[in-house]
Amino acid sequence: MKNSILNLGKTLNRVEQQQINGGYIYTCEKFCSVSREEQQDQIDRYGCSAFSSCPCYVPC
Repeated sequence: MKNSILNLGKTLNRVEQQQINGGYIYTCEKFCSVSREEQQDQIDRYGCSAFSSCPCYVPC
């Protein structure tokens, strides 16, 4: 029974998991318009380099 439950579908990669959970990388406009806490959450999820070109970005 355990094996049949574990083999219900394929393993999702990180991008697929984030799409299901509602996660996406903010644009620079969105990144600069949110709170520092939300900015930090985005940095934690996607890394510093994803936002390094944004005008409001503070280096990690």
